[in-house]
Amino acid sequence: MGGCGFEPLYGPHSTSTGEQLGVERSLAGIKIAPLPKREGQILHNYLLDKLNPSGEPLDPQAHLQVSVSLDKYSISVRKDGTTQRFNMVATAHLILRDKENKKILYTDTIKRTASFSLGDTTAEFGYAGTVSETDAKRRTLLLIAEDMQVMLATYYKKWPVVSEK
Repeated sequence: MGGCGFEPLYGPHSTSTGEQLGVERSLAGIKIAPLPKREGQILHNYLLDKLNPSGEPLDPQAHLQVSVSLDKYSISVRKDGTTQRFNMVATAHLILRDKENKKILYTDTIKRTASFSLGDTTAEFGYAGTVSETDAKRRTLLLIAEDMQVMLATYYKKWPVVSEK
């Protein structure tokens, strides 16, 4: 496989100075800014798990700012006019900045969708609909965190950070 130019995303690679760098080290050096609202807190926690599994960096090399919004759209309506099924659409905008001069290193937008059903509209299924909607929010936010991890890993694979000595 090596002859075709394939390199694993998370494998170590050498810089021009011969220093061995890994994408995980670069991702672990990102400080994630706090996000407002409950969906922001959930996304923040997912990002911490994905980027900083050992805890937040003491000396961050980059700062990540994220804004997230959730929208719910009706996609299936019953004969009586009540909505039976929804799409939950999460949109996140990310900006990665350098620690020194706050220069923008990378920016992108991610959009993910999950569907959920309310079930029957009777009181018996009201709780199930609430749980279904909450699960759809969590699924879309987890997908966004996973996408961000891959996008940032790809960025650092292409443009590795060379630590100063």
